[in-house]
Amino acid sequence: CEHDLGVQAEPELVHIGVQATNNMARTGATQYHPRHMDPEEAEGAAASDSMTEFLGKVADRYEYALQQNEVMDIFEDAYASLAEEDNAPGDKGTNVITPYQSFTDLTYSKGKRVTAIAWVPKRKGVVAVACTQPLSFDERLENAGRVQNSAILIWNFVDPIHPQYVLEAPFDVFAFGFNPKRPEMVTGGLHNGQIIFWKTNTVQAQLNKKKDNRTEDESGEAAVPVVKFSLLSA
Repeated sequence: CEHDLGVQAEPELVHIGVQATNNMARTGATQYHPRHMDPEEAEGAAASDSMTEFLGKVADRYEYALQQNEVMDIFEDAYASLAEEDNAPGDKGTNVITPYQSFTDLTYSKGKRVTAIAWVPKRKGVVAVACTQPLSFDERLENAGRVQNSAILIWNFVDPIHPQYVLEAPFDVFAFGFNPKRPEMVTGGLHNGQIIFWKTNTVQAQLNKKKDNRTEDESGEAAVPVVKFSLLSA
């Protein structure tokens, strides 16, 4: 006889229960109290050798940062200075480059013409400018042979009012240059064809010592150091 049989295999069933403990969410807060120092303790820390050594190491970096903040607008929108599209034929954008800083000295540069300019080697933010009388060719012919004091002004971006020092010349300086390896040596060309030479070792030594190299004159105004020329060609 025939039988219809069916077989099904199934895994063994086990009933297991797991309970995960859920901690309650809590709001956390941390309070920091400022550290206060007594005036005597703060004065001692500021005058300590470690603070002096630290400021000496970072002096160049923070001085450079202060100069950048002085000559550049850190809040300026860089995209606003890009050229705009012309809206109509003949219509041009109004974007212009505006000066950030100007240097003027009432004694040596007021009413004069800048004939040469150069950065001082190995010194950040220091520029040299030669100022001459705004005379025409005919006027210079009439004054030929007469001594007309001229000067090269050394400006630092930190102080746009007083030049650091001045290189004095007997005639107008139309060109000058610094020795790239020894910046204390400066040569210039005068309008009458003579070559002039300066040595700025003394003034540079004063600047390296971080001292105020301006003295008071009889009127109480700050006097700018003047460097006389060392050599002058015939």
